[in-house]
Amino acid sequence: MIKEQILSFIDKINFFNDDILSTQNLNHGNRSESQKETNFSTKILSLISNKSNFCSAEFLNQIKLQLEKLNPLFEDIPTQNMFIQGKKPIEFQQLTEQKMNEINEHVKHLIQLQKNVNYQTEMQSSQFIKDIQKIISNQNYILTEALMVEEFDN
Repeated sequence: MIKEQILSFIDKINFFNDDILSTQNLNHGNRSESQKETNFSTKILSLISNKSNFCSAEFLNQIKLQLEKLNPLFEDIPTQNMFIQGKKPIEFQQLTEQKMNEINEHVKHLIQLQKNVNYQTEMQSSQFIKDIQKIISNQNYILTEALMVEEFDN
């Protein structure tokens, strides 16, 4: 019973002073549209919602709602030096889903190559790679035979 009361009191504690937040909202309510579009919350949301993160729409909506609530706390954080000088985010939104999946697979293989020394040997000795090598070998044999027949005919 006492434990429940304590937990109930803790739940009622407001860690953010609503008066401060509402005052800040009123003070900064006159910001221009271009400033609002480039605010910290918007930039953070664009980084989180990057296509390469594979975030669900539901998750992104929840993040957006929380960022909007906390936006007054973030307003003074400058965004002009957000990225390392000379670098900019990769524009994954311009890639198709198929290309994103291919990149994802490639990155998984690269990570495995770095983590596991035996991974490259395992991949090279896999049945899939052996089958590809057979196909290439057979095609090379067929091409060689075709060239020999052509030379013989001439």
